[in-house]
Amino acid sequence: MNLADAYSLTGQDARARETIERALEISRNAGYRALEARALYFSGKIIARGPESAAAQQAYQAAFAIALKLGMRPLAADCHFGMGQSHQRVGRLAEARAEFSQATGLYRKMGMQFYLNQAESNLQTIR
Repeated sequence: MNLADAYSLTGQDARARETIERALEISRNAGYRALEARALYFSGKIIARGPESAAAQQAYQAAFAIALKLGMRPLAADCHFGMGQSHQRVGRLAEARAEFSQATGLYRKMGMQFYLNQAESNLQTIR
């Protein structure tokens, strides 16, 4: 999944998508729900860098549902943050604000200061 993220960051979007799709296939076939959730999150993150906001939201929401079910609170918070960024990118500011607020609350409860600062910063840019 980190490899897919690296591909995406270097502009190799096709390779990024292929890599993340393979990670999803492997995790689903093996029944590794936690890894599936992480792969879905990275899929959303990669897709969100392009013009497909709705597809990114779907990936983040699927990751969030699994993370919530498995008690993966940091990943759930990251999904809210990612959804907020995706909404913000397409001008859906009310939705972005709501997602950043959710992320902020979760990061604060978990004492994840670095990520809390990022979420608060994004939240303040749209207030």
